[in-house]
Amino acid sequence: MRHAHIYILIMCSLLTAHSVTSSAQLRSGYFMESYNARNNINPAMHSDSSYWYIPVLGHTEVSMQSTIGLGDILFDNGKGGLYTFMTDGTISKAELMDAVGSGVKTNTSATLTLANIGRRLSNTRFQTMGAAIKINGKAFIDKDLFDVMKDIENRDYRLSGSSIDVSAMLELSYGEARKINDRLTAGAKAKLLLGLINAQIKMGQTNIDMAASDQWTASGIAVANMSGGSFKNETKQYDANTGTYEQVKDMRFDKFGINGIGVAIDAGISYKTDESWTLSAAVTDLGFVSWFNNRRAENHGDTFIFNGFQNTSYNKDDGYSVDDQWDAIHDDLMDLIHLEEKGKKNLTRMLGATFTLGAEYDIRDYADMTLGALLTHRQDGDYSWTEARINGTYTPQKLPLSIAISPAISTFGVSLGMMATVSPSKNTTLFLGSDHLFFKVNPQMIPTGMNGNIMLGMTMGI
Repeated sequence: MRHAHIYILIMCSLLTAHSVTSSAQLRSGYFMESYNARNNINPAMHSDSSYWYIPVLGHTEVSMQSTIGLGDILFDNGKGGLYTFMTDGTISKAELMDAVGSGVKTNTSATLTLANIGRRLSNTRFQTMGAAIKINGKAFIDKDLFDVMKDIENRDYRLSGSSIDVSAMLELSYGEARKINDRLTAGAKAKLLLGLINAQIKMGQTNIDMAASDQWTASGIAVANMSGGSFKNETKQYDANTGTYEQVKDMRFDKFGINGIGVAIDAGISYKTDESWTLSAAVTDLGFVSWFNNRRAENHGDTFIFNGFQNTSYNKDDGYSVDDQWDAIHDDLMDLIHLEEKGKKNLTRMLGATFTLGAEYDIRDYADMTLGALLTHRQDGDYSWTEARINGTYTPQKLPLSIAISPAISTFGVSLGMMATVSPSKNTTLFLGSDHLFFKVNPQMIPTGMNGNIMLGMTMGI
């Protein structure tokens, strides 16, 4: 079917999402005092001294997470190529559905810090200002879509919906942390978001009824939104019916510029209960973006009905030959699934907000280290996820370095994080880390487990 590319596009987003978890936040460094960027997770977590990031190289992160691995959907064919899960003999439907679970989620992101400065204004106030480009991609694939693609049966299917989202924004931020007293520190950050590109393809509730022996029906809604680009349209001739129809052939990012504007806030606190325990909490990315150059496309949503081939003849063009009837079926199917551009319509979307709770136990008097626990929840509709992480941070008193190791369990499975900071001089700190260490990649440099990230950067003291 000509428009099966809509389904293929959704699958490709799952396999090639290495291009760019929500905004970059290396949680393995949350309890590391030498990691200046931890105020991105909790704005109350400030540095002891002023600093600035090396432009562009100061803080860079690339990350991806998925609830399914490449080994569950791609298989070696023994000839240097690959089979997909749809090929017979690769994976059973029961095994596939067990791997898919309630649906497949993939979150990817990249952050490029253009400028960032932190200034100690007084013994009780710390100020931050920054500019960064943030690219985010996320996909949700309904479990029933895998069921249909693996082995369609004569029964009814109810697909709850699948979607892909990609966006890029320039984030300008200003924040302050204030020490209220010897125990309590509070921080907040305001963000101005300038939208560069945004694209969304969403399939709504789709019904496929194949239980009846004399009739199959299908119905559903699909919508595409795009800012910072345009749809490439084409005119198609019906095969059997008279007339033509317009359809979206492709999406192009060819209108780079400011295509949206939004605001967001971060807020956090840190409370020291005694000499050993510190509790903290934060919410980040609480806000919205309004895309004012949004182009929208929709399918017609006409119900597709197949009653079988009727009164088949061998006379071409009499309306009853197999070719004629197939042409009519193809026309009806196109009326259901082809996307047609509907013009411009402003689109306002909430950001996914991240909630963080932390607890740290200080044993540096005995072992030069701290122990911590971190609970993170991202509230973002179908793309929501939760993670629990424990952390051990070692900071030797006689060496200018810190090392953190942090195993975690989350919506995306079990992972191991590690981070290190080194200060070769009083005013220079280098940092390198990952929340999801990966040890094996495919030829396209995608972690075979579909989970991995890396963060690196350098700050200079002022």
